[in-house]
Amino acid sequence: MENLKKIIFMLICFAPFLSGGQISFYNKFTSGPFDQGNGITQLPDSSYAITGTSGGFDGNSGQAYLMLIDSLGDHLWTKDYGGYGDDIGVRVIHVPNDGFFIAGYTGSTVDGNLDFMVLKTDESGELLWQKNYGGENWEILHDAQILSDGGLILVGHSEGNTTQEKDLYMVRTNAVGDTLWTKTIQTSTDDIAYAVDTLSNSQFVIGGVMGDAGVQRGMLAAYNNVDGSEVWLSFNPSGDVEILDLEVFETDIYASGFIKNTVENQDDYWLGKFDLLGVFDKYIDFSYDGDARITAITIREFEGLYMAIQSQAIDLNPFPGGEDMFTMKLNTDLFFIGSGEGFSAYNDDRINQMIVASDGGIVIVGTVGDKELEISSGTDVMVARIAPDDSFVPGANTGLDFVSVKKEMLKSLVIFPNPTNDFINLPNRVHGLEYQITALNGRLMSKGLVEAKIDLNNLRPGMYFLTIQSDQQIYSAKIIKQ
Repeated sequence: MENLKKIIFMLICFAPFLSGGQISFYNKFTSGPFDQGNGITQLPDSSYAITGTSGGFDGNSGQAYLMLIDSLGDHLWTKDYGGYGDDIGVRVIHVPNDGFFIAGYTGSTVDGNLDFMVLKTDESGELLWQKNYGGENWEILHDAQILSDGGLILVGHSEGNTTQEKDLYMVRTNAVGDTLWTKTIQTSTDDIAYAVDTLSNSQFVIGGVMGDAGVQRGMLAAYNNVDGSEVWLSFNPSGDVEILDLEVFETDIYASGFIKNTVENQDDYWLGKFDLLGVFDKYIDFSYDGDARITAITIREFEGLYMAIQSQAIDLNPFPGGEDMFTMKLNTDLFFIGSGEGFSAYNDDRINQMIVASDGGIVIVGTVGDKELEISSGTDVMVARIAPDDSFVPGANTGLDFVSVKKEMLKSLVIFPNPTNDFINLPNRVHGLEYQITALNGRLMSKGLVEAKIDLNNLRPGMYFLTIQSDQQIYSAKIIKQ
């Protein structure tokens, strides 16, 4: 019965490359036409947990997922979560011997608006609880961090019904997801928090954009964990910048994103350095023949800073169409010390998070587009690892030389009557198979063997999910109980 909740992504992967203990790999995972990889973390056993969203679990909407791969990049298991709207996992946080937090946002709400969302699972990915945070607007989460007391800080923006601009929005929770405080910042321009990191046991820092005397500018701001009070606010002095990611390292804050190039009418990549009080130190920017943005950064201790650049520049595109990704390496004084790897597929490609593995390898997660490939008609989850010595799988950036394909099909199931008051009828082909019915929050409501009818009299009115599994097939359907 446990397998009823497992839907294994179709895995298209390059074989892991091992040389003298140096492990690197480049894998793509897909379950349908629309899959995104947004967040990644490493576990104590050197495996990796990944979150994002996929359209392959439910044909009508995207579902958040938690996927585990081993240290070589091979798929172990996947669990999905969500309701009747789109559900997006943005960051995954692992608490050893306790489970996972998945932070993101959800459209499976009563009013249909988007809200911040936190899912809590056990170590095997089974859902323990889900809590949503938001109001009358659409609240979209961009980043999350766990704080010293085990609670979370969630950052992003709010837009929609009560505001014409985007307003910066933050939520502070305790370890069980209860709201401790919320904070909204509204100026005459768009205000967005794209990134967050911890400054100390009592403070955190965010990066993004905020209005300053009527002008939108890149900013860093520090806040108190306990009550959300502002500690300091620092606007970037180097031009029209948007900060997309940041990382606190020793006595400095590194912030990355892009700067508007008004001469060429494009975005140029930008990387800045600040002290822990937000005092600006230095920055670098660079102009390609087309837009270029630093979407993610991470710092490898004693060596340097890795940054992920997304660009549509002509000289960076091995494949026609869309934006491609590549990595670059600098020291902590922002001097270039090495080129990195390129990742190119059809359409737009993006690195959404980079982390340093326990052995010093660099692991990245993102989204690649491969509509030209017959087995993948949209976007795929991409996970890659650069070895500690910076070696990488030869030719991995072509995205074509796949060595294995695993596929488990998910099909919708016609049931009737639906909506229903008391029972549903099922087709002959699923009779005798195992089924389970779950509520929107993932709670198991009933299970058993399929007969001609399933009695629903013990369920309250609402929406439920029916899942039936055979050796070769997984069937799913939504049930509306009146």
